[in-house]
Amino acid sequence: MELCFEAVELLGLDEAACRSVLEDLAKNLRPVPPLEFKSFSDCSYLTCKALGLQIRLTTGKADVVFLYNESVEGFSRFEGTLPEVRNR
Repeated sequence: MELCFEAVELLGLDEAACRSVLEDLAKNLRPVPPLEFKSFSDCSYLTCKALGLQIRLTTGKADVVFLYNESVEGFSRFEGTLPEVRNR
């Protein structure tokens, strides 16, 4: 089964909606990976290392989505070709 996911669709969502999307994406992984949440004074981060996704939330809304590759260390900067997003 091929997963169709557009990271750009996370932008503007609140924490609960982002959490729901990540949980849905991760539900078929075994074991189901945990989501990590870290909060700072100016922003917070919601991360699922197994999916290679990290979402930064500023003022309660997702404003950046970071993509990572799997590596020996488990989490490294994404390298590769990203899909081109065109205006719809």
